[in-house]
Amino acid sequence: MKKKIVLSLIFLLSITSAFSYRMINSKEEVKEEVKETTKNNYLQYPTNSDKSKNIWRIMGTYNINGKIVAKMISTTSTTSSYTNAVPNLNNFYNALENTNDYIYVTNKFLCTGSNISCTASSKFSNIGLINIDEYDKIGGLNSYLASSSSYFSMTESNSLVSNITNNGIENVEFSTNSGLRGVVYVQEDVRVTGSGTVDDPFIFVPKGDVNIISWTLDGVNQSGAFPDKSDGYSVSSVTCTNGTTATWNNASWSLEVGNITQVPVDCTVNFETTKYFLYAQILKDNPNVSTRSSFNSIFTTSNNGNTIYKASGQDGKDTYYFAGQVTNNYVKFANKYWRIVRINEDNSVRLIYAGTSATDTSAFISTSQAYNS
Repeated sequence: MKKKIVLSLIFLLSITSAFSYRMINSKEEVKEEVKETTKNNYLQYPTNSDKSKNIWRIMGTYNINGKIVAKMISTTSTTSSYTNAVPNLNNFYNALENTNDYIYVTNKFLCTGSNISCTASSKFSNIGLINIDEYDKIGGLNSYLASSSSYFSMTESNSLVSNITNNGIENVEFSTNSGLRGVVYVQEDVRVTGSGTVDDPFIFVPKGDVNIISWTLDGVNQSGAFPDKSDGYSVSSVTCTNGTTATWNNASWSLEVGNITQVPVDCTVNFETTKYFLYAQILKDNPNVSTRSSFNSIFTTSNNGNTIYKASGQDGKDTYYFAGQVTNNYVKFANKYWRIVRINEDNSVRLIYAGTSATDTSAFISTSQAYNS
């Protein structure tokens, strides 16, 4: 019995490969890092139709117990004393969805030193707080960690804790009230969709038995949206991990997987340009695409190679046409020869009759029929 996997995802990325920022050791580098890399470290968890809710900022990737995992800090802040930080953070953590699938469980939240080395905390487990060394190296008030509302770090000294404010760092009593912004690690095999921007934050992809993680076209890896059934491609092969075999059902445009012995299974779908779609074959055979800026004069460009011209058709959709003395736009069917004029906006192809042979110079159907009779 084969298991059918219907395509509902566009493209999946590992969270650690999608966001592989390094920790910085000098202030000058921090400023450059903040300027260049903090526009796409937004992640929404749990998901919400309102993209401004449940937002985290990814701080970077860390080596924890030999695993490269991403670390992120919540932008959601709850008011608490530092004395009650642990139970309040645990309540926040317990309200998160599917933590077993996404969150890397550890107590290594004491991340300090010039190279940010993380050791075990006796107070925080599963979820913690940011350390002042991390805050400083990321850029402090000059970074995305700046906030108009104060929040606690987990850096303690002489029975005081460092509190992050909009004016800098202050050391306060444990009984002081401030904000709690939870910090967690993300499992190394978690995948995301989205681009990580404020309008399109990363979103965790639910872990399933079978994941389509990538696709190729004519042997070339692709990074765009997964192709639709009407795009003119067919599947040449499917490769999956863990010894799993899979076939592609063109009728339902879905993956059918058998003999699953170990999950999760990651599959790559390999597409090829379908030769029996005429428009697709035309575009494949004519890779040089040009445009014309004026149609006020007779076309005189020598064009007998593999060039096709593009224009904007109805509803702004692209249309392609041949121009000049081309020799590769013949079609034969019904025992007659035709010449390709253009690819229409809906990928249909317009032909003009060209005679009973490829060299026919009297390419017309009749000379006895009047146009308007």
